[in-house]
Amino acid sequence: MPTALVVFMIFYQRRIHAHRQAQAAQEAQHQRDKLLVKLEAEESTRKRIASDLHDNIGQVMSLAALTLSTVDVNQPEKATSKVETVYSLITRSIHELRQLARLISASEILHGGLQQAIAKELEWVRDSKVLAVRYDSPASPPPEISHEQAILLFRSFQELLGNAIKHAQASVINVQLHHTAQQLAIYVEDNGVGFYPSTNTSSGGMGLTSIHERMSQLEGEFTIHSTPGSGTYACLKCPIH
Repeated sequence: MPTALVVFMIFYQRRIHAHRQAQAAQEAQHQRDKLLVKLEAEESTRKRIASDLHDNIGQVMSLAALTLSTVDVNQPEKATSKVETVYSLITRSIHELRQLARLISASEILHGGLQQAIAKELEWVRDSKVLAVRYDSPASPPPEISHEQAILLFRSFQELLGNAIKHAQASVINVQLHHTAQQLAIYVEDNGVGFYPSTNTSSGGMGLTSIHERMSQLEGEFTIHSTPGSGTYACLKCPIH
């Protein structure tokens, strides 16, 4: 066998080996990235739960306990008023716990698909009669996305919905789910008091930073438009690969 042919064969085999190594490294990196996204989503959930337990439920229950400790049975009218206050506080805590339960069980909820999960999430809001809910979704189901993508997208939607309920003082929430072959989009609009998004994002308030982080992991987009007195319009866009 001529020397040139031997050299060519060796070079060719090395190129094949290097290509296979590069493919294996690329696949390993892809798997690491997927795991990182999953871990970050779980860590974000844990932080949210810890924060809500401390800032919301913990404080409300502390206030309820303090109120109960001041009840004087010898003053029936004042006692009744304080008991009613405690009842209201406990009811609020139950509502917060249910919200946390929905956040924790996002994986389970998404077994029926993102379109159905959004509908179920809005159902409890509608049933609460706190505000009116309108949901517009296509007749055909959206293109399939990965479970990790669905969780990140759904949790971002939950954050927007929670903001509208807790902070916006809105009477109506409009939610739309649109999709093309290349993109999935969720639009959330309310007629609430509005705010300056740049201020809240820079301060880390209202969960906007976490939404930006999740959508960045999805290689998607998060846009929000609002000013005081004009309500809020937000959009989540996720590419479909």
